[in-house]
Amino acid sequence: LGVMGGNNYNSLQARMKATMPGFTWTVGYTWSKNLGYDVGTGANQTVHGWSAIPAYYRAKNYGPAPIDITHNFQTTAVYELPMGKGKSFATSGLASTILGGWQLSGLMSMFGGRPFTAISSAASLNAANSSQFADCNTAPTQTGDIYNWYDRSAFSAPTGSPHFGSCGMFALRGPGLINVDAGLEKKFAWRERWNFAFRVEAFNLGNKPHHAAPGYNSSTGTNAANNVTS
Repeated sequence: LGVMGGNNYNSLQARMKATMPGFTWTVGYTWSKNLGYDVGTGANQTVHGWSAIPAYYRAKNYGPAPIDITHNFQTTAVYELPMGKGKSFATSGLASTILGGWQLSGLMSMFGGRPFTAISSAASLNAANSSQFADCNTAPTQTGDIYNWYDRSAFSAPTGSPHFGSCGMFALRGPGLINVDAGLEKKFAWRERWNFAFRVEAFNLGNKPHHAAPGYNSSTGTNAANNVTS
């Protein structure tokens, strides 16, 4: 990255925390842009299947970083039932033992998809050790279908005189993610000094797949070129 130029990261970050007896709620949101030059590593300067474009066209290597996430929303909550010793209800006896010490917790994460690059065959490019962008004939449109993530009619392999395709570095976005984790805990007090806890946790409560970005290659001519396969 130092050879091509520096990266820059800008963001708006907000956080809110609300606390009341037995309940804590935290919300965080980040709106950001992480931009830089992607030149890769290794003998052919390859990364994510990409090769560096010659220095004369180095602006073509500038775009969102592979780790760029525009929107990132996180919220957590912890709630203790108001029952049991020291609480408002069922403060003693069998009711306190059974109903006291229960705690619910949850975490929800929502963030946008990571960027990826639409590529094409470099056979006619006449630029050694360089990969090739696809041509974006129109503004690419997401379909929401993991088996055809972008409308294929927007892309084509560069034809005519040798030139780099018009689709930019990491200009497309993969699927975003929504995930919910939850926990249920029961604390048992033993004498004055000891506490034991029984806890049940559920990760990805909705049992939904978390998809990676597809790989789009306008030269393959197959449906698999635009599939979200992992």
